Amino acid sequence: MGLPTLTVFISDNSGWRQFNFFDLTPVKDPYSHHEGEQLYSDPTLTAICAGSESVFFAIGDGIVKEFGKDIELKRKFVVAEPGWTVTKLKYLQGTTLLLTIAEQQGQPLTLNLWDLEKKSKDNSPHCHTTVHVTNGSNTFPLSSFAISNDYSILGFGYADGTVIVVRGDILRDRGSRQRVVYNSPSPITGLEFHETAEDRGVSMFVTSVSQVFTVPTNGRNPGKAEIILEKNRGAAVGCVSKTQDPNSGDLLVVAREDGVTYYSNKLRQSSFVFDVPKKLISVYKHYLVIVTAASASTSDSQTAISSLVDSSTTRILVIDTLNKYIAFNGQISNGVKDVFYLWDRINMIGSDGVLYFLTEKDLNTRLDILKQRNLFPVAIQLAQSLDCGKSVIGELQNQYAEFLYEEGDVNEALNNYIEGIGHGQTSQVILKYRDSQHIENLTRYLEELHKQALATKEHTTLLMNSYAKLKNDEKLKQFIVDGSDNKKFDFETAIKICRQAGYYSLATYLAETTGDCDLAVQIKLRDLEDYKGCLEYVQSLDVKDTLRILIQYSRGLLDRYPMETTGLLIKLFTGKYVPKPLESTIKNDEEVRFDTENPIAAPVVQSYRAFLNYMSSGLGTGLVNGFVTTSTTDAEHLDGNGETTLHEVDPNEQSGTNTPQPTYQPPRPRLIFSAFLEHPSEFVVFLEACLESYDEFEGNEKDKVDLLSTLFEMYLNLANRCEDERERKQWQQKAKELGVNLEDKVDQNSMLLTSYMASYHDGELMARNQEGFQIDLFRACVAKRDIKGAIDIVHKYGDQEEELYPLALSFFTSSESVLEEVGDEFNFVLDRIRKDRLMAPLQVVQALSVNSVATVGHVRGYLLELITSERNEIEKNNKLTESYQNEIRSKQEEMEKLQNDPQVVQYTLCTSCNKPLDLPAVHFACKHSYHKRCIEVVEPVSSENGSTGSGFSGITAIEGPKCPRCLQGVEDIQAVRRAQEDLAERNDLFISTLKESDNKFKVITDFFGRGALTSAYM
Repeated sequence: MGLPTLTVFISDNSGWRQFNFFDLTPVKDPYSHHEGEQLYSDPTLTAICAGSESVFFAIGDGIVKEFGKDIELKRKFVVAEPGWTVTKLKYLQGTTLLLTIAEQQGQPLTLNLWDLEKKSKDNSPHCHTTVHVTNGSNTFPLSSFAISNDYSILGFGYADGTVIVVRGDILRDRGSRQRVVYNSPSPITGLEFHETAEDRGVSMFVTSVSQVFTVPTNGRNPGKAEIILEKNRGAAVGCVSKTQDPNSGDLLVVAREDGVTYYSNKLRQSSFVFDVPKKLISVYKHYLVIVTAASASTSDSQTAISSLVDSSTTRILVIDTLNKYIAFNGQISNGVKDVFYLWDRINMIGSDGVLYFLTEKDLNTRLDILKQRNLFPVAIQLAQSLDCGKSVIGELQNQYAEFLYEEGDVNEALNNYIEGIGHGQTSQVILKYRDSQHIENLTRYLEELHKQALATKEHTTLLMNSYAKLKNDEKLKQFIVDGSDNKKFDFETAIKICRQAGYYSLATYLAETTGDCDLAVQIKLRDLEDYKGCLEYVQSLDVKDTLRILIQYSRGLLDRYPMETTGLLIKLFTGKYVPKPLESTIKNDEEVRFDTENPIAAPVVQSYRAFLNYMSSGLGTGLVNGFVTTSTTDAEHLDGNGETTLHEVDPNEQSGTNTPQPTYQPPRPRLIFSAFLEHPSEFVVFLEACLESYDEFEGNEKDKVDLLSTLFEMYLNLANRCEDERERKQWQQKAKELGVNLEDKVDQNSMLLTSYMASYHDGELMARNQEGFQIDLFRACVAKRDIKGAIDIVHKYGDQEEELYPLALSFFTSSESVLEEVGDEFNFVLDRIRKDRLMAPLQVVQALSVNSVATVGHVRGYLLELITSERNEIEKNNKLTESYQNEIRSKQEEMEKLQNDPQVVQYTLCTSCNKPLDLPAVHFACKHSYHKRCIEVVEPVSSENGSTGSGFSGITAIEGPKCPRCLQGVEDIQAVRRAQEDLAERNDLFISTLKESDNKFKVITDFFGRGALTSAYM
């Protein structure tokens, strides 16, 4: 039972409410089967105690009766000899032992332990242990008794003021020792043990008619009180009990006529006024049961509570001291002998022999009684004291809140709504407080919903809107910070509300906290226009997020912070980007806007090296760093006009440079090209930086071509924008250097187109200064009527591209002015066409006859020389033909002679060893002779028709050895012949070559000359 607060109540009914929480049921004693014998209404009843499932009554002659729940007699047995009176009964819970104390004047009291399950010879319980306690001559009765929780210490208090403690293992009958621990002339009225887990020793509360104190039980006390808790006030017999407190442990309860007081083993704890005569008190659950004493009359000074007692009756009061109400107020016609608690009810034996049951009503009934009287606080307190669970308590609090709201007490109603969160209909509460006059109450309720993690998206929306309506910026900021740390609300909804209410910095903070980098950047740029903060935030993201955001938003960042944004893009696209930690904090919107209204103006740089100098000079905003660390002596200088002059320094040669190595594969630079649409100078810096670091990682060759082509185009673009001729030439010189040094890598088509669009003639020349582009270069000169350039191209590339001469011939004769200006170049071109046979004479004539610019006089020399040359060629060919025919006839005659005419051998030396010939010898028709031993016999190879092939058509080879010296030549001829025969069989090769060739006659003559057509078609 919990303790009441130390409060003195006014002596009227206003301090205590009365409820009917118990049902009183009287049960008269029925007669047993034995005639004239009653079960429990024996006038000699001396003691009562409750067991585990039954109750024990002690009556005269030392007899104990055991009754069951239905008050039927289970058994009776004798526990004392005649003449002894059983004054105390105690069932030892957790065992099967019943403790009895019997007294007889002049004799030591006898304590017995009876084993209810073990039977003696007479079928009665077995006497397990017997202890005799002596108090002098034993002329004073035992007034009080107590036993410790482990049953090892027993306390005996006598009417003469003596307190005896018995220690021992009585459960195992191992003996015991007794000692007088206190002695005084005041009768002892009550004993209770104080036992806590913290205290190793056990002390004992002692009450007399004049004092309340404690004595130790360890046997070392000198027979005096240890701590006097109440010096001048004691207690009556039956008005002392013990209760449990969660904080203080065992507490002594002392009831006096004017009130009830609680004591710990150290001091007096608390008390409350309850002015009514008390005969007996006892603790039941969290209740205090009071049996009032009959009184003949009442005085005017008695309180309203004491007036409850009738002079002719005994009143039973069951009070809840914690919740301050009377749970039962009833009366019986006679007195009460004893009270015991069993079967989950209060049992009382009346002096009239009637057994009274006080049964507690169920919890719902008790709560309904309170709710019907609108006593919701009492109902809530009752449910809390009984640990009924959060659901029951929460429902009560919501009902109480409904009652208060209907009564108009909206503030107190809200407190109870908050206490009952999670057990009621939240939406109905919100509807009640949605009006503007209740906005603060609604805010409190919504805050509690979020604290208990019961809020939905709608609740978050309402709470943030409430903060906005109340203009409570600090509360809103704190809500955002705490909620983002504990994840107590829906971030998407919170961000939306902050943006709608104009709290852009808070929205940004939430987006950053949740990792929604796209939304955070969107708010910074579109709502706050915080470009500087956006750059700082982007640099804290990983590579993928940074790339995605810069592709989308870098154009706006370049407009405000061109140098810093360019630097960030360079680091990102060169593999040197490393995220920087950024603490996400909430800033003031006005401070952010003020900062964004004053961006630092940056100079226009024209190279990557100048950009490095500027960034390392400390003149930038410091948003992007990590490029180089160099002295500011090489940084920019401002002239008198305020213009910036940047000294370019090679970044690889700067002292102290610590360039980070690529940590990832850089993205393709083309992804970000469109962002530099309005920033050509920064674009040039970016392209140069990407090209410079291209070799540090294995990039795509196509990307490098894109970089080179784009950079070439930007050089020419910037050159065309310049009004200063000197600056224009500088840009064009850069373009030229790029085209010359990287001629093999730059896309020539792109360079040609770019140069043409930019009217950059040198670029066109460089673009066409490769194989396959000479004709395009010449045609470009023709289109521009650049006669000198066309002549130069013909002289420079004519040997490589012979088609230039026919084109030049057509161009030179396109007009009289051109023909006149080229002069002797016309004859030069015509002469090369004649010498190299680039055009047939008819083609030349046709080309010149297109117009009337060229006359016969211009080509007379060409035609005469051509005719003379043709005539001489014909004569030369006729002579060659005649010589070939003569040679063929000579060879044929020689072959005929070899085949038909005998040969005279006159050789005397061996061709191989150059020694004189001796037999056997071998002679060949080729006029070579050998010793037979000097040559190896070579078997002839038979042809498919059975004849031996000699390698020549129409010649039959003679079987036998072959001349070693002539053998190689014969085999070469045979190999050529076999190749011709194989070629003759490849009709598909002949047909495909004929289709692909423009000069089909030349193909036919070529195949005919190689003998391919002789075998196949003849």
